[in-house]
Amino acid sequence: MIGLLMLGALLIYLIVAIGITRSLAGLPERRQNRWLVALISLAVFALIPTWDAILGRMYFNHLCETQAGVKVYQTIELPAEYWDERGNPRFYNQKNGNLDIPLGEYVTAKSTTKKYPFHIEKKISVLRDKETGKEVSETVWILFWGGWVVRNLGIHNTADSCGGGTDSYTEFVEKLFKPAEVGQ
Repeated sequence: MIGLLMLGALLIYLIVAIGITRSLAGLPERRQNRWLVALISLAVFALIPTWDAILGRMYFNHLCETQAGVKVYQTIELPAEYWDERGNPRFYNQKNGNLDIPLGEYVTAKSTTKKYPFHIEKKISVLRDKETGKEVSETVWILFWGGWVVRNLGIHNTADSCGGGTDSYTEFVEKLFKPAEVGQ
């Protein structure tokens, strides 16, 4: 039902846009100017429902370049039982990003979400050393849910993202954990 209402509103919007464009195009006396006025009018009507997607994408790209990703401030040394003979972590499944390690023994985790304009979210996961309370790592994941048209008329409303996913988990594991020195 909502889809039909949206299509109806879109149809009314198109009829109004064409009517106003035709009226404006009839104002100039020269034929060349009429085409120019019509093109400008159509461009404005096309941008009205889509401008937030354009600006949102630009802002999303900026946030991805400047803030997203994994930052490790201090490594955590894990005992030999967590590593195989080649030094690869036994506690990490690279295919799905699952950690099979009692993180609670070493760190405390806190996650927050911050909302930005243009339907952008910034998810931050911070790990702190359990003994000292110092921040050991931060993972920042940026999500862009699209503009008005995509969010309201799209079949699948999924976000574009950067800084998250199994690639960043692999980076996170490689940067944060290392084997403990023998004899410690």
